[in-house]
Amino acid sequence: MNEILSKYIKEIEKFSLEDFQKARIKKISKTLINEIKSCNSIVFICTHNSRRSQFCQVWSQILSNIYKLNLTIQSAGVVKTEVYIEVIRSLKRAGVDIDENGAILINNKEVSIFSKSLDEINFKNFISIMTCSDAEKSCPTDPRSKKNISLFYPDPKKFDGTKDEIREYDFTCMSIASEINAIFKLLINPI
Repeated sequence: MNEILSKYIKEIEKFSLEDFQKARIKKISKTLINEIKSCNSIVFICTHNSRRSQFCQVWSQILSNIYKLNLTIQSAGVVKTEVYIEVIRSLKRAGVDIDENGAILINNKEVSIFSKSLDEINFKNFISIMTCSDAEKSCPTDPRSKKNISLFYPDPKKFDGTKDEIREYDFTCMSIASEINAIFKLLINPI
């Protein structure tokens, strides 16, 4: 892990969660504790698999490696598009080493971030985590999903091309990393 990413991980440890975040994190971790005993595959689902679900996938892969959680993580969309460039830039600013092809090296394993549809997910069964309310409303129920969990985030897309774009994407990146971190910590040390 490089120095920038190590510093970022320390920052997410200090990130102060609001009461509503603490309540939902506790609920989600409790659900995951019960479900991952029989299914360790998680798919983060968002409408276009271009922003929030990508942040969730990357941070979950990094943090599950740090906490030595035996999880297999992917992301998917109702509609396949492409990963928005500011997601990659924001992850790079956080210290995630992503090459020009969207590949990240995690624990000597190359992980590529790219937009994919739910049909492209090869898991026999999985836990679905919806990262946007649109996906929850429009996503067909997949018979492979053992559990559907809501973990909604505001879409930073509305800031695309504005002077606030970088700030908002970095805020979304930090929010998602902090909450995933808190959830995974509770998987190791339940309350």
